[in-house]
Amino acid sequence: MGQSWVEEFVIWGAFKCKDVPTAFDLACTDAAIQVQKEPRAPRMAIMGTVAGHPNDHYNDRAYWLAEFECMQAWAGPEHKEREGNKEFMEKLLATGMKGDQLQDMAGSYVGPAWHLGKPGVATGDVFAVMYVATTKDADAAKQLIELVKADGLKSVGPEEGTLNYTLAYTTNMMGPLPKDDVTVQWYEVYKDIGAWNTHKGGEGAESDLVKKMKPLLKSEGKDDNDMAVLQFPGTKLYAK
Repeated sequence: MGQSWVEEFVIWGAFKCKDVPTAFDLACTDAAIQVQKEPRAPRMAIMGTVAGHPNDHYNDRAYWLAEFECMQAWAGPEHKEREGNKEFMEKLLATGMKGDQLQDMAGSYVGPAWHLGKPGVATGDVFAVMYVATTKDADAAKQLIELVKADGLKSVGPEEGTLNYTLAYTTNMMGPLPKDDVTVQWYEVYKDIGAWNTHKGGEGAESDLVKKMKPLLKSEGKDDNDMAVLQFPGTKLYAK
């Protein structure tokens, strides 16, 4: 049976941090517990820091992606009242750059998302890539979402080293963090960087998806700031 996209609820953390190594270790420890003990938390990826991105907006942050089967799995007692979760959050937030949760979490995403995954992916070290695209308008954003979904379907199944995609549309975000209707972000997980290069068609190559999406971007691909490609070679994936 082929893979299909499913709806989930995610916490996509982009946490401005004064002590990234400590935040990374704290998150890895809690992720292992979360995936093991929470029945509706299928996976969590701790990405850590971006590998040398030229835009400082994306640096000095600790990134993670916690995925839940639904909002209730995150908001309900199995997560919120899990022993140790409150202590973990207190320690993590204490590493924040500003000491203000909303300011330090600016750029994060909390809300519904789509996930497409290869069955049987186990806990381990992986290579992750996160894309953040600013489109011309809401219609272009919706077209981009469909392009990403189509790309995932042709990649996650046939490509041995392509493990999963997770996709979010910022306008769907919950809570007080800033949002808009032109930003689309997605996360691709590969067995290693070699698998990512194979997916793209070679090291340094531009994937078919990136080529197709450029006309939908705010600058039609003329301004690099309209699409960030964030690489995370040291990602720890925790999965049931």
